[in-house]
Amino acid sequence: MSKYLKPPEKNNNYKLDDDGYVVVEFVDPKGNVLSLKNALSLIRISHSPKKISLFKTPQIFLIQDLNGGNLPRNLVCFADDIGWRKSMEDRAFIAQLGDEIWFYAVLDGHGGNRAVEYFTLHIPEAFLGVLRNISKFTKETVAEAAKLAFLEEDKRWFFHPNADKSGTTFTGALVTPYDIFTINLGDSRTLISQGDSLYTTVDQKPNDPKEKARIEKAGYFVKLEFGSRIYRVGGILAVARALGDNKFKTHESSPNVYWGEDASVSPVPVVKKYKRVGNETILIACDGIFDVINNDRAMEIYQKTKNYGPSNLIIQALQQGSRDNITVMAIRLP
Repeated sequence: MSKYLKPPEKNNNYKLDDDGYVVVEFVDPKGNVLSLKNALSLIRISHSPKKISLFKTPQIFLIQDLNGGNLPRNLVCFADDIGWRKSMEDRAFIAQLGDEIWFYAVLDGHGGNRAVEYFTLHIPEAFLGVLRNISKFTKETVAEAAKLAFLEEDKRWFFHPNADKSGTTFTGALVTPYDIFTINLGDSRTLISQGDSLYTTVDQKPNDPKEKARIEKAGYFVKLEFGSRIYRVGGILAVARALGDNKFKTHESSPNVYWGEDASVSPVPVVKKYKRVGNETILIACDGIFDVINNDRAMEIYQKTKNYGPSNLIIQALQQGSRDNITVMAIRLP
């Protein structure tokens, strides 16, 4: 049975339990309000637009198994901030399949909130639903499951009556007892620290030769933005893969036909597999971090401050000039 948890949009009514833990309400996919604590902890900061001085001391959110069971002691630290933007278009989720398989992700929306809200709600169940039918998790089977689920939901959004021009990147990690699979669309990143090694997803940019070939075959062009080093699909979108962005899911000559994986902006994620060796750290963040902080430095900041690392990463990014929404999730595995 899969379980999906997400914080409500607004929730300022925190209280302490008898052990001094903060209890916070979460909302399940059916809209049921759940009071959760223990096992997994989320550390986040309040939205504080435009002024770093407004940052609050992070509240500790604790999650427990919906069925009352014992969860693995994976410590999840989470922080987000609206930055200098007028609206918050980042989202994140944690989902569970059975007792030992966890799915963590950050989505970075653009062009509005509709697409990112839709995919935050529907990708977890769609992907985990396909995984239920897999007997052995390999890079090939997980990649195929991700492809099927992402294509299915992207197509549904394409024909959805509430669909608009918005879209979202996606990055995350599927954690099993033996492996970690990274799943990535666009320019948000997932980093894995194993001992002295650091592994990372690769941004899918329009000027990459393979991505550019697909974009041009679908009838679009790649243009270098004047005065910058940013390449854009059709002079608009700075990523070559994303969910939503319906304008780029068709051929220019057939605007009402869904092109799926052959579209100029593909919804098919790139999947990589890493064998677990113990004591890994997974850092998942949007480009609001990586526009100004490189991979090694980002992991270093987290490792130095552990539970408060996501908050410190956001503060550092804003101080170094990031003007985007910023979301950071960190998972420490046993």
